[in-house]
Amino acid sequence: MTAKVTKSLSIIPKPACSSDRLDLMGTGTLNIDNHQQLQLTTQYCMSVSDGSTVFSSAKTSRQ
Repeated sequence: MTAKVTKSLSIIPKPACSSDRLDLMGTGTLNIDNHQQLQLTTQYCMSVSDGSTVFSSAKTSRQ
């Protein structure tokens, strides 16, 4: 079995009212074969004003 992995990273801009907040979102796809695929989405948020940091792993799916 040969698997192909693709990934991406995005910086999501926020409105001016929350300019101190940094959001990063990453996605990854593992193509197992022509009929099976595993997808992973993660998100990382950080706010400078209150020092809070939130990390969430959103979903995995198999198609």
